[in-house]
Amino acid sequence: MILYFVRHGDPDYAKNILTPLGHKQAKYVAKFFESKKIDKIFSSDSNRAMETAKYTAKILHKKINILPWANESLAGKDFWDHKINNWIYVSDEYLDLFKKLKGNKNWFQNEKIKKTNFEKGCKRIQKSLKEWFKTLNIFYDEKKKIYVSKGKVPKRVILFAHGGMSVPTLSSILHINFPDYVLGFQMPGLCSISRVVINVDKKMNCQLLTYNELPYPKELNKFDIHE
Repeated sequence: MILYFVRHGDPDYAKNILTPLGHKQAKYVAKFFESKKIDKIFSSDSNRAMETAKYTAKILHKKINILPWANESLAGKDFWDHKINNWIYVSDEYLDLFKKLKGNKNWFQNEKIKKTNFEKGCKRIQKSLKEWFKTLNIFYDEKKKIYVSKGKVPKRVILFAHGGMSVPTLSSILHINFPDYVLGFQMPGLCSISRVVINVDKKMNCQLLTYNELPYPKELNKFDIHE
């Protein structure tokens, strides 16, 4: 199965809607997926994510399945730092700490990390992913460390969500330590597309094929590290 993770288009955060630029970006995303033979479309229940998804849903004649757990407001409770008005894991303080914790599977046990909601947030998302994948007939075999199927698995699905959700979500799917993922990947751009392939029942099980792919012209690009 190929999972496309799509960040929403350029937003008006105060109104939780897309700007005119965001709508243009979302239309290019729809064109990108027009020939991809998508089986299912999922979206956060945030309006800016659903507005981004609607163009793809329309062009593919698919319904949008809502995933409330993918709403960024929930991630904000665990990963947002109001002091810097940004995600806590992009602060210099935590980036320096993550460098020291790189490759450490027990990074949750760090005394500084224990004072944050990192572990709580990651475990919440991991639980939600497990429940979501179950609806797709995909399960993770802890002993073999691979994804396995228990029924028909869709070939291609899209999840429209948020930049802040991309880090805990993709790191959990790929089973990459959170600090390692943060150090290896920047925040995805607006309306960017990342592709994860999950080869169920195979040894080479899960791979990130592309990351932060922008399907629209450069003039429509707008840097935004927030949300």
